[in-house]
Amino acid sequence: MSSGMRREADFGKRALDMSNVTPGWRLVGVVTEGGSIDVAGLNPWDVRWESTLQRITVAHPSYPEQRHSLAIWRAAAPDRRALTFAAGELSNGVWAFFVPGAVNVATITRNRRECKQYPSGSQTRR
Repeated sequence: MSSGMRREADFGKRALDMSNVTPGWRLVGVVTEGGSIDVAGLNPWDVRWESTLQRITVAHPSYPEQRHSLAIWRAAAPDRRALTFAAGELSNGVWAFFVPGAVNVATITRNRRECKQYPSGSQTRR
């Protein structure tokens, strides 16, 4: 194989170009709208979401050649812990949730300090 050719994956699939996917985000799961999902110990459907006005691009979990633009959200848990996640509708009523990197105690502690009242007129979901 020449150096200019892409290597094909096993079973005849072609190599995927992941250069247009936002790095540093990992899939938590895919659920139907309102379905139970644990995003760092919080079910986002149970709390109010605040838009960060930012977006990421992800590969569809089941069809990685498809790209989806997801909004980045913040949610305040009842214990005042703040959680940052990306979420969006992949198809009618089917939602994907992503979190930045690996969620760890240091991130949760930092987010808790940053959790404040949301300004009026901000974009929310719920």
